[in-house]
Amino acid sequence: MNGSNIFAGTSDEGVFLSTNNGTTWTSVNSGLTNKNVRSLVLSGSSVFAGTYDGGVFLSTNSGTSWTAVNSGLPAIAYVRSLAVSGSSIYVATNGSGVFLSTNNGAKWVISGLANYSVWSLAVSGNNIFAGTYGGIFLSANNGSSWTAVNSGLTTRNTYCLTTSGDNIFAGTNGGGVFLSSNGGTNWTSVNSGLTDTVIFSLAVSGSNVFAGTYGHGVWRRPISEMVGVIHSKPLTGLPHQAHFKILSPGTNKTTATIVLNLPHSEKVKLTVYTASGNEIASFTNNYLESGFHSVIWDTRNVAAGFYTIRMQAGPDSFAKKFTVIR
Repeated sequence: MNGSNIFAGTSDEGVFLSTNNGTTWTSVNSGLTNKNVRSLVLSGSSVFAGTYDGGVFLSTNSGTSWTAVNSGLPAIAYVRSLAVSGSSIYVATNGSGVFLSTNNGAKWVISGLANYSVWSLAVSGNNIFAGTYGGIFLSANNGSSWTAVNSGLTTRNTYCLTTSGDNIFAGTNGGGVFLSSNGGTNWTSVNSGLTDTVIFSLAVSGSNVFAGTYGHGVWRRPISEMVGVIHSKPLTGLPHQAHFKILSPGTNKTTATIVLNLPHSEKVKLTVYTASGNEIASFTNNYLESGFHSVIWDTRNVAAGFYTIRMQAGPDSFAKKFTVIR
């Protein structure tokens, strides 16, 4: 998505564009000589399309025209995934590893994992994660080096990755969904209720993770059920009354940290509302111990504007305004 534009890549008819929230679609394939599109990503006003055996194509005019940008890529580049981190664009290939461009696709250089079939890429802060047939790899230096981070993974064939704040979700071939909340150091299976464990696609929307499976459709689960509220500070200096605060978002402006202070154990409900009063996210509705707790609200999939965050702690209710800035 780019503003009101939604781009869709197909396996045999190229790229389609909708400007009315999916009501109608228009083919936008001029110059796209390979129409088997496996991945799309935005970098500023540029749209990149990764194709199955034709490398990468670039459009700088919302898909009106496309140009092949394959300098430095293998002669036949099977592109499975694309990712953007700042001015860096990463390409995941089938059997040739990861490639990097820092000049909007004009030139690509190998960025490691040369002998791996890389299915997916995800960015979390300064970390780049790559999902491969051999497990998950992490680079914290823009792809200069990669380290395997597979502790806890019972199945290493990783088809897809997505992030929500500091949480990374991995979809695997036969092992279902795994979660890491510590930068990939450890992974935990989060498959309760999931009957199909072949996961081809993951996406975060609001407070939920959606999983696209091989043969049983789409599944949804609240992030709060898997991540929970982190009890991260000692129980000293507690207030006499429950309250909460919202920390300023980081430079990427994609998350907000909400810190809860509870003088004693209470049932706490934390929700987010739009300016018109519609509830769009709910993080907890459980009893929490006394102390300091924090939750991460991923704001990437909400529009810029004003929101109200409300905390109900026992009989007490508190609300604060928060502005999402793009």
